[in-house]
Amino acid sequence: MRILLTIFVALIQINCGLFEKTIFDDDVPGLNENRVHITKENLPKPGITKESELYDLFQGYYCKRYSYALERRKVFDNKSITYNRIYHYVETVNKPIKGPGYSGHVGLERKFLTIFTLNGIVQDFVIIHYIKKKVGSEEEWREGPLTNFAAEKYHHDWPDGSKDLYDYYTQPGKHRILDPESLEAILRGVNKHKDPVKTYVVGSEKK
Repeated sequence: MRILLTIFVALIQINCGLFEKTIFDDDVPGLNENRVHITKENLPKPGITKESELYDLFQGYYCKRYSYALERRKVFDNKSITYNRIYHYVETVNKPIKGPGYSGHVGLERKFLTIFTLNGIVQDFVIIHYIKKKVGSEEEWREGPLTNFAAEKYHHDWPDGSKDLYDYYTQPGKHRILDPESLEAILRGVNKHKDPVKTYVVGSEKK
């Protein structure tokens, strides 16, 4: 009887380990669907908006989410953000088109919103907003009124984004693993674009 009890306890411990929740469980590092509506009214308030409230603001959806085991700091444009999770949202506004033998759509508006949170509280966000200058032209875009970040300066949807991606996939933990080729492609992006940004793990900066 004692042997059976010991085996039963051991099985419980093993099962608990298998189903142990980690910070990475709800991460979505590669989904690019357009299910959110980004407006001036539903942008989060840094230092006030809770991470849990983002689900209500954006109908329970985010395009991508990256969690980090260690706190990180990002310094750019005289701004310093400390964070351990990144949410990324994408919205495109399209106009349907149809004619003899064809149908499709043309883009009218694009929004890229990246939110940085720390221990469940929004710390800051950057947003890129493009509006088509002329319907029918695929190349002519102008800056929209929601923009608060110069994408051309940093070569990414958010400051030092390539480094955030590379560090996410190479940190220890039970997160999604990339194949070596994809990881190498991200690393090339890190090395190619030397953005005027400093991103590092909190506590690792040189004194």
